[in-house]
Amino acid sequence: MLEPEDSPIGDMRYRRRDYAVIHRALERLLNIVSHWNRVATSHGASRPPYEDEEEHLSNMVEWGERELSDEELLNITVKGMSTKSLRLQKAALLIAAFLAEKEARKKSKEMPPAVADSMLTHARAFAGEANKINYPAHPILEELRQVLGFGSSTHEWDVFISHASEDKDAIARPLANALGARGLKVWFDEATLTLGDSLRQSIDRGLARSQYGIVILSEAFFSKHWPQRELDGLDAREVNGVKVILPVWHSVDQATVARHSPTLAGRLAVSTSRGMAAVVEEILRALKQ
Repeated sequence: MLEPEDSPIGDMRYRRRDYAVIHRALERLLNIVSHWNRVATSHGASRPPYEDEEEHLSNMVEWGERELSDEELLNITVKGMSTKSLRLQKAALLIAAFLAEKEARKKSKEMPPAVADSMLTHARAFAGEANKINYPAHPILEELRQVLGFGSSTHEWDVFISHASEDKDAIARPLANALGARGLKVWFDEATLTLGDSLRQSIDRGLARSQYGIVILSEAFFSKHWPQRELDGLDAREVNGVKVILPVWHSVDQATVARHSPTLAGRLAVSTSRGMAAVVEEILRALKQ
């Protein structure tokens, strides 16, 4: 009888460019697993701890290389995909997304915003493919979390408030003060930045080290580059079903948000038309969940 993770799911069809993203993630995970197997055996282990995973990943990577080498293939079909293969795919994509974002943040400190944004493209691609998989990641993800620093608790702030400057007086500052009064650590530009700070470096640090991002969506927000860049940074962190973005609608309705971002319009949000107290309570409720 097959183990649950070896059970066949059926044929899976991918667009070539999507499978190329998955293939890069699988290659990266294979390299990581192979490295730790070598470390273990060099220190006297009678058997590599991830021998089965390395063999399975190696087969997946070799198969993918053969398929992708045929440049005429526009779609790639994996016949008889198993649960184990799909769960390894998800683990590989989540790890690749995390490492790509980490590398991009490190390299982008002294780059123009547009260039820094482009460096997050790979992280977003990996995260996007991971979110398509409705199965939990393979246990190898938990095995590697600590050594990779993936999912480690490095949060300096509970929430990051992303907003347009036009909304600072009416909503952003009052919200930051109200949340701070309820005991939350809030990254809010005028309260967190000090004289001489690099704006972009400080914002990148706030994005990376805040557990959640409150995004105040308004007409002014959608017209600005910086808030959109912050939103992209938060969106890249939303992998494996983890909620990071907490939308707050300010003087906009669902139709307005949908016109700018259909994805954001489909999220549960709280509107400032309900009053500041209601906004604060809904945010606190989301954090508790």
